[in-house]
Amino acid sequence: MNIQVIPSVDILNGKVVRLFQGQYNKVTEYTQTPFEAVNSFVKHGFNLVHVVNLDGAKSVYNEATENAIEEILSLDCKIQIGGGVRSLEAAKKYANLGAKVVLGTVCVKSPSLTHEIIANIGEENTILAFDCKENGHGNYEVMVNGWQEGNQTFLEEMLKLYSKYRISILCTDISVDGTLTSPNFALYRWIKSHFPKYFLQASGGISCIEDIIKLQEDKINGVIVGRAIHNGLISMQELSKIS
Repeated sequence: MNIQVIPSVDILNGKVVRLFQGQYNKVTEYTQTPFEAVNSFVKHGFNLVHVVNLDGAKSVYNEATENAIEEILSLDCKIQIGGGVRSLEAAKKYANLGAKVVLGTVCVKSPSLTHEIIANIGEENTILAFDCKENGHGNYEVMVNGWQEGNQTFLEEMLKLYSKYRISILCTDISVDGTLTSPNFALYRWIKSHFPKYFLQASGGISCIEDIIKLQEDKINGVIVGRAIHNGLISMQELSKIS
């Protein structure tokens, strides 16, 4: 089975951006509006797009970003949306609009609420996102609040905590995200071998079509592609042949 290629649109202050290693002071802005970016993916045949509210990820309300997301959700395309979804009401709002809901900070800091959200909107509509950094001792600490804070919670314990679910997991190695230096293949192979029930989406570091092919050979289920598309390093024609 082919890997599912999921193009990504990150939104900050109502604009399409990419961060370097999750740092808000290292931002690249792009000329397309969020609606134009997502719509271009739809026109090229992608049936799922990953959208991140970077303002919401830091618990900041930004009207331009909220308006952009509302416009995107009007498109005839499946969206998985994350960034600041930290209540049952917010999750249900997006699910009722037909979106898949990405839970990041809340699934680390509030497992009980996460279980409640999953029970309400369904495993098929929930994606658990773990943004992590290697701590120098072979363990990956999961970061929260827009990748800005650690809290001594580690990836393996999170994967065990939710292992009863047949659910999608989105894992980002922050150290390579936005760097175009290739993904952390070893990390994704480890997750897939120890937790094969999860539908695993790899994120961070994709720089060329060969990176995606290698993830596919490793039997990773999905891959988020952002900067490599926006910078023109991978064409949407190339991607559509794989996905």
